Amino acid sequence: MRKKGLCAILIGLVILTLCPIQAFAAEKISVEREVELTVSYQDDEKPITKAQFDVYQVAATDEYAKLTLTADFAPYEYSVSGLSNLNAVEGDQWMELATTLKGYALRDGLKPVASKKTDAAGTAVFTLQPGLYMVVGQKVICGEYRYSALPAMIFLPGSDEVNNGWDYKVTAYPKHEKECVPPDDQTTSVKVLKAWDDQGYETLRPTEVVMQLLQDGELFDEKTLSKDNNWRYTWTDLEASHEWMVVEKAQDNYVASITSLGGVITVSNRYAPPSCVGNPGVQKRITGDTPEEDSAFTFILTAKDKSCPMPQGSNGTTKEIRIVGAGSEKFGEIVFTKPGVYAYTVREKNTGVAGYTYDTTVYSLTYGVLEKDGKQTISETIKNDKGQIVSTIEFTNDYNPPGTRVPQTGMLWWPVPVMLCLGIACITVGVARRRRSK
Repeated sequence: MRKKGLCAILIGLVILTLCPIQAFAAEKISVEREVELTVSYQDDEKPITKAQFDVYQVAATDEYAKLTLTADFAPYEYSVSGLSNLNAVEGDQWMELATTLKGYALRDGLKPVASKKTDAAGTAVFTLQPGLYMVVGQKVICGEYRYSALPAMIFLPGSDEVNNGWDYKVTAYPKHEKECVPPDDQTTSVKVLKAWDDQGYETLRPTEVVMQLLQDGELFDEKTLSKDNNWRYTWTDLEASHEWMVVEKAQDNYVASITSLGGVITVSNRYAPPSCVGNPGVQKRITGDTPEEDSAFTFILTAKDKSCPMPQGSNGTTKEIRIVGAGSEKFGEIVFTKPGVYAYTVREKNTGVAGYTYDTTVYSLTYGVLEKDGKQTISETIKNDKGQIVSTIEFTNDYNPPGTRVPQTGMLWWPVPVMLCLGIACITVGVARRRRSK
């Protein structure tokens, strides 16, 4: 599987749930605390039993709800930035995301982190770590109907609006489709249609794409779509007792989403220019005496606002790194997916290590991302606190062993004790003469 361009589905992936999308809580997430997820599978308050649900972890989260893709889903290169405006995303987009992810997960044989069947009450209970999950239900026959749960995404823990915090016991109610159990000899058809959302980039569009038909998650057939067949194809005489899905082979720099309506599967591709990457770092110098033991120094990268992407491992809009002694260190790669100007500051944290005079310089770091002819370029500008452009973010700390008397620049300190002694002597002589005169 090609890593590059294997569906960067939904640039600016946002937290989503099986319940209505809600805003972030002010309280931090307890990332070590387990979350209880209850899947309640009902049809008009009638429990749907013995239905298996598979749970896939798409991304882990930090205490600020910033997502990091798991190893299984990292090759798909989904963007997980921009997690602040949950209410700006429509629910249909999450269904498209889940449908697309389900197809790739089944095709590539990804293993769920947990699987359970619903009990007599139609519930299945999972204990999971905080993060972003995809919940996939398998088809099941219950009574005279066959039920098909729609795949969905859920972020754990859930949002507790009343207390402006997080809920570590979440109940989800999957949507589903139902049909009368089809006879063994009944057949069906699957029609796939390719749509393009690439205005301004039509010349970069590939001349053909490959669609893959999956039978119960296994590759069944492939067809090539192009202008010659009007970007569409229909498979016929398929056994209705199986589950049929369509996925698309990877297209570099295209965002794919899949929808299914009335027996027609539409695969829509939107062009996404290749992302640019910044990798800011710090150089540390130490002057003065040589310390007997190296000390650790902390440096802070701060984004101007929430629209600025951050390296992995950041806490919201800040990230700290440490350097022991003199040397250099990187904050980590910053991935820019959209054109714009992104501003940051870099400073040293005064941790009060004895004997050191800390560098108080605050550097401004700016990345400019431009797009032309479907490609993006990036520029980096570094300025010190005097507004001068520099090539390196460098901090210098002066070291003098604790207890050492450091003379102030431009002053002679050795006459001080001599003058003090002379002053005391003069006072003594003056007092003696005054007494003698009396």
